[in-house]
Amino acid sequence: MAVGKAALHCGYDSSNGGVFEDGLPGTGPRSTAKIWWVQAESMLALWKLYKHSKNDVQYLEKLAATVRFVAEHVNDKHFGEWYWQVQKDGRFDARLYADPLRGTKGNKWKASYHNSRAVLFLEQWMKEDCALYRQNGDAT
Repeated sequence: MAVGKAALHCGYDSSNGGVFEDGLPGTGPRSTAKIWWVQAESMLALWKLYKHSKNDVQYLEKLAATVRFVAEHVNDKHFGEWYWQVQKDGRFDARLYADPLRGTKGNKWKASYHNSRAVLFLEQWMKEDCALYRQNGDAT
């Protein structure tokens, strides 16, 4: 819990949703870019923080904002897959994609397991919790 809270305190974008690329503990982000795998893994972490905090709604709100940011800005609505990186406000910077490392949405360093895993696990975890809620009649 402490690591997740600290990461969110320093690296969560409360204006737009999503988590920044990197930073040092206690200093804020060194880069405000939003990288595909950071968004995917942070969505899973936010759900786990929500559950381990005994359903503290702030984590659910941050998860919803991050999912919304990804759906609106990281996901390529025309051709599918997630962009490697977008800017803090979600703008796609085509200049980044002239870089051979980031030249496509898929390359030897980018695999879709992060985003696929995040979406599939979140769906499964939420369904399990909904089933428990219906079974128990409470928000456990």
